[in-house]
Amino acid sequence: MWGDFLYTIKEIHKDERPRERLLTYGIDALTKVELIALLIGSGTKDRNVFQISRDVVELIEKVNGVDNVTIEQLLTIKGIKLAKATTLIAALSLSKKFDINRSKKHIFTHRDVYLYMHEELKNKEQEHLYCIYLNSRSEIIKSICLFVGTVNQTVIHPREIFKHATRLSAYSIVLVHNHPTGDSKASNADIKATENLMKLSEMMGIIIVDHVIIGKNEYFSIIEHKKYKL
Repeated sequence: MWGDFLYTIKEIHKDERPRERLLTYGIDALTKVELIALLIGSGTKDRNVFQISRDVVELIEKVNGVDNVTIEQLLTIKGIKLAKATTLIAALSLSKKFDINRSKKHIFTHRDVYLYMHEELKNKEQEHLYCIYLNSRSEIIKSICLFVGTVNQTVIHPREIFKHATRLSAYSIVLVHNHPTGDSKASNADIKATENLMKLSEMMGIIIVDHVIIGKNEYFSIIEHKKYKL
């Protein structure tokens, strides 16, 4: 009852509506209910958009995640018709397509890095450098492809790496790139670039925890192999 009253108040006050809150505070400030409300757009005569959105969130949690939600299940919610159900399914599916290896949420070891990135990098014909940004609990905030190089070289620009780290409020960074030749062993250039970035990371106060190179069904951790002095 009190939750329904709160959501009704939110609909009345313009500056508390999800769209306005997103524009003012950013997407991370919105709750799950508010995000669903943005997708649904409006309520019905009998139910406001927040009541419907809350039921959608409860359904997703009940079926253990977005992977298990169906259109038929959404249609059982009062206020959800076919148009809204298909919009929700499309949005949930789109988020999965843009998310690499969603089953991995933490990075604790270099093998975790390999499992997280292998599918994305294994068939690349050029070198791609990704940065995986982590919070203080080693949870993945975001992974971003920052550079694409030649068949055997990637040019690393520290400015781009740390710009995103600052924007995402990252606690630490894992560097990942592929070797299209299939040999994951680090080159002298890989080691030197990592050494330079480690020095910069100390100045920035953002830790680089590893630089993992992915080859054909293998990987190489520069940190693990202690190829330079920390």
